[in-house]
Amino acid sequence: MAHVEVDPDAVASTASQVAAARGLSAAPTVTISPVAPDPVSTAVAHTFTARMNGIVEYTAVAGAITDHRANMLAASGAQYRQQEAVNTAALIGGSAPTAMTRQLPTNGLPTLPPPTVAAPPIGAPPASGKAIAHLIHSGAGATGLHAAAVQIRRHGTDLSARADRLRASATSLSGDWDSAAGREASSRVTELGAWYESHAAHANSLAAAVETHGDNFERARTAVPPPEKFGFAAACSSRRERRVRKAPIAPVVWSVRQRQFSGSERCVPGDLSPETSRLEAPLRSTHERLSAGADRDRYRSISTPPARPNEVRSTRQRQ
Repeated sequence: MAHVEVDPDAVASTASQVAAARGLSAAPTVTISPVAPDPVSTAVAHTFTARMNGIVEYTAVAGAITDHRANMLAASGAQYRQQEAVNTAALIGGSAPTAMTRQLPTNGLPTLPPPTVAAPPIGAPPASGKAIAHLIHSGAGATGLHAAAVQIRRHGTDLSARADRLRASATSLSGDWDSAAGREASSRVTELGAWYESHAAHANSLAAAVETHGDNFERARTAVPPPEKFGFAAACSSRRERRVRKAPIAPVVWSVRQRQFSGSERCVPGDLSPETSRLEAPLRSTHERLSAGADRDRYRSISTPPARPNEVRSTRQRQ
């Protein structure tokens, strides 16, 4: 024989608590803009936006499911109360109690397709260091990202609060509705609370990823020189090389080729291209020795073998 022990008023109160959990706060409208107009920043912002849209959509679906669970509990409590009134009237009148027709919410649960992330529309990658520097330093920066992360993390906190309230409601329900149906209802509310907790963890994970991306960008922008530095470096290197080429040292042939640098060398006033500075260092002393009447015929220019690419080589041979 089935055992049923239920407090209809307590069940109705629990239904109100479940409904209140849905109304704590709606998912925020979060704008995640690229920190810079480079392809990587654009793609990352596009991915973050898709993830945030998924969080908003699933939060809305979870809210609809929460409303459905609350309505079912409220209807169950009302049904028990009405059935108890019918049974009481029948017993007082001396007739057999009649079962009432079950009336529960008929609206279906919403469906949501799996989230997808479309390929972001990005342009061609920059072709030079100066182009990269221009993109990095012309962007909006990470301020907007950090503000978005705060909003997302706040939403994660709200989702955790919903999970706590639902778990408390399930605990109350198991004591107020002792039957197979009551245990099933408590299990469904507990399951919904666990889902909210998992959803909160996903929101917090997105907030952490957004913050990390913003921090990484700020470090990268600090390490990358502004674009005007690249123009200055090229100009000062060119002037130094022209001075070396025009030096009045006829017997010596200087073979100067453009070297490809890794980008770690700095070009600032007084400390320009490392190779041209190295070539210029002996220029003064050599010129003074030759101008003082040294035997210039003792020096012979060596034109072979040619210097390898990406090297700056100066050769001379004493006879």
